[in-house]
Amino acid sequence: MDTAETAQARLAACHAQTAPLIAHYRALGVLQRVDAMQGIDAVAQELGSIVSRVSA
Repeated sequence: MDTAETAQARLAACHAQTAPLIAHYRALGVLQRVDAMQGIDAVAQELGSIVSRVSA
C-alpha cells in the first residue's frame, strides 16, 4: 500500500509527463475532452462520437 507521500509523488510524475502531451495535441487542434464525471452511458456515447468523427 502506498503512503500519502508516495501517492503524491506518483500523481506529480503523472501530471509532469502528461502536461506536455496535452499541450502538444491542443496545439495541433486535435485534443478532445470528455467529462468523465458523467454516467457511463454518456461517457461511452461521447467517446463513440469522437471516434466516429476521427475515423471518418
